[in-house]
Amino acid sequence: MPSSENIKILKLSNGESIIGSIMHECAHRVDVKLPLKMDLISHMTPNGIAESLNLSRWMQPFCEEEKFSVNYEHVILVAEASEGLCKYYAHVLKRIDNIDVKQKVIEEEPSDDEIYDEILDEMVDTDTIH
Repeated sequence: MPSSENIKILKLSNGESIIGSIMHECAHRVDVKLPLKMDLISHMTPNGIAESLNLSRWMQPFCEEEKFSVNYEHVILVAEASEGLCKYYAHVLKRIDNIDVKQKVIEEEPSDDEIYDEILDEMVDTDTIH
């Protein structure tokens, strides 16, 4: 899990905000590990409109990479994440890891057709002479 001292928020020129562990910064780029996209979701409550923060995968659904280099010309702002946000970020990463592990287990399980074929192969006597 990333150290909370390296977790920062990046506001990008396209309007997106991402949170991630900063691995390396230089004059031209910033390397972000395990970035998550930040979205504010508005919803009605009995007391009026409330907002909640949703963290979701930023690029990982489209590729297997965990670290991304973001050109500084696309970064408007870099800010330290609060302690509470760091904890929420770590919690979401843990949940995403659990989902990924469960998905891999499901993908590795044999299909019903494969099980059926295996049972049939075991039942058929291949030593029969006609």
